Amino acid sequence: MFLQPVEYLEVAENAANFIKEKLYDASSKRLNHSYRNGPSKAPGFLDDYAFLISGLLDLYEFGGKIECLLWAVQLQVTQAS
Repeated sequence: MFLQPVEYLEVAENAANFIKEKLYDASSKRLNHSYRNGPSKAPGFLDDYAFLISGLLDLYEFGGKIECLLWAVQLQVTQAS
């Protein structure tokens, strides 16, 4: 059985939501590097930001949710500073 494109989109959106809820600190606008029984103490690395931004842009292009684009822009501003 093969998944339909909409099912892939749902899985990707769930992954992004997990990252936003568990690995992202909205007050500082910073990512944590990893998660295992809770977020790590290590801050996100440049590649963590780059790959997440890329994924969020893909989600926006395929799913059209403006929230993905806005979060990608916010992450870009954070990692550039």
